[in-house]
Amino acid sequence: MKIAIVYDAIYPYVKGGGEKRIYELSKILSKKHEIHLFGMKYWRGDNVIKKSNIYLHGVCRAVKLYNKKGYRSFFQPFYFSFYLAKNLFRHDLDLIDCQNFPFIPCFVSKLYSLVKKKPLIITWLEIWNKDLWKNLGFFGYLGSWIEGLSFKLTNKNIALTSKISTKLDRGYVVIPSGIDIGKIRKVKPKKEKYDILFAGRLIKEKNIDLLLRAVIGLNLNLCIIGNGPEGRNLKKLVKKLKLKNVKFFDFFEKDENIYAYMKSSKILVLPSVREGFGTIVIEALVCGCKIISTNHEGNHARFLVDDNFICNVNVGSLKQKIEFALKNPYNNKINLENYDIKIVAKDIEKYYLRCINEI
Repeated sequence: MKIAIVYDAIYPYVKGGGEKRIYELSKILSKKHEIHLFGMKYWRGDNVIKKSNIYLHGVCRAVKLYNKKGYRSFFQPFYFSFYLAKNLFRHDLDLIDCQNFPFIPCFVSKLYSLVKKKPLIITWLEIWNKDLWKNLGFFGYLGSWIEGLSFKLTNKNIALTSKISTKLDRGYVVIPSGIDIGKIRKVKPKKEKYDILFAGRLIKEKNIDLLLRAVIGLNLNLCIIGNGPEGRNLKKLVKKLKLKNVKFFDFFEKDENIYAYMKSSKILVLPSVREGFGTIVIEALVCGCKIISTNHEGNHARFLVDDNFICNVNVGSLKQKIEFALKNPYNNKINLENYDIKIVAKDIEKYYLRCINEI
């Protein structure tokens, strides 16, 4: 098969659960199929390069994904989609797998599907709830309307969780995100020990400021790994709160470093209100961490977490759960082997073939 996967941000140039999922799956699928990843150009030199046996298409100059307020840019998806249309139609593909967010590329992919008579799959990494859209004001209402239209583009959809699939009224399969369990288990822990770790993009929806306020007076070592528009504000908050045992690290070039820090930490805290799946939770569980996350509609990672370790989205509740987690055992309610990347890749491959055969 000659497969196009469409997503504006490309791993490892942009670190995130969605980007990593696409890249890891593509590496496995590329052993038997020709995989073309269409995104923004984050590298110098040729617009098309081959990396890990994947063809990376830089359809346009990479621009910032987030605005000054720390929210996803409203105009960037239109910019990317314009150049995507110019590039996509130059290729003869067997199938397009377009990630649902940020929506506009889905419509370009649909146009290609109609003209070329090739199947379009939309992979639903996340579905925003009303509260998240309201935070964006007028653009939020417009974005919510566009999201509603994208539900109707195809009857071939992949949902990362069963909760996401309930929003889809047309054909879908549920295929979770996957991780390389064998690779993680080989990593050795860091010598430095931490009580609490956060790893992810430093954006408002992750609520890292909530975590910083929750550890006041607890005398705990805290490790924060990630980059993002909230980074500067969070470092200022650490100084304002006079927290002494907080260390910040940028995303590491190699994932093994993050796993090493996980293995030297007691608890992974994910106080997010926006998680389409929560790959970081699966990775942390393999590393032996306890997990604390939030009871929020937009946080689908909560379904992977021990119910006793779920907190409300406020400082007091999070602080209480941290104290609870330090003293009590964690009950892992999921079978980690079900999320092995090789199993997930086989399921994706079968679905791709089915969609092509239906056409």
